[in-house]
Amino acid sequence: MFKSSVAVTIGGAVLASFLQQAWWIRGLEGAALGFTTFVTFPMIYTWAKRTADPVHLTIGCSPAVMPTKLPPDGFTVVMLYPGGGGSMLGYGEPGEATGWAPNSMAYRCEVRNLSGKPLPAIAITLPIKYRNGDGSEIEPAKQFGKIRIVAQRLDAASDKPFVFFVFNPGGYGATVEKIEADYHEPDPSNPIIEIKSNLLHPIEFGSAATRMLDPASEFVK
Repeated sequence: MFKSSVAVTIGGAVLASFLQQAWWIRGLEGAALGFTTFVTFPMIYTWAKRTADPVHLTIGCSPAVMPTKLPPDGFTVVMLYPGGGGSMLGYGEPGEATGWAPNSMAYRCEVRNLSGKPLPAIAITLPIKYRNGDGSEIEPAKQFGKIRIVAQRLDAASDKPFVFFVFNPGGYGATVEKIEADYHEPDPSNPIIEIKSNLLHPIEFGSAATRMLDPASEFVK
């Protein structure tokens, strides 16, 4: 009974204080409350909708060789280099020579869409840690980097992945332990992206990766 009386007393005091304020102050407070409600509720609804049915992707990479003949859909190559790096697209007539020497060692990566529906352009980002070819640390300004490519469309069928290659043209060591993915053009109405499987084995260039990147290794067969 005492607690109820205290609550009623406090509530009455707050109400009395509000009524005693100038009309324009009460108006501003009411407008602020209305604006907060107007902004907050739609944000909560949008967040709940995005997280209720997330898009699931898997990302995997394995040692491979660069294609010497152009695949039907062309191909994307991520070029690793400390302090720089970038990407390039290979396109033209399917089957024509790509210009890559036989047994040019690389990694072949696949991004698969498990959502069962086509997805708009997806930005794929590779965070890279570089080192010297002998394994020693490289200068701090070149130690870390990020390279971003775009999958213009992810097919609804998981057996039709977006494929790209990762190539290291220099003698530097490089490691990629995970790959990030998000929408190329952010849209609050799109469901969030969850990566269910991300690089079971890291991308590794340098002395530690010599056996895996040997053309005779079982990893590239």
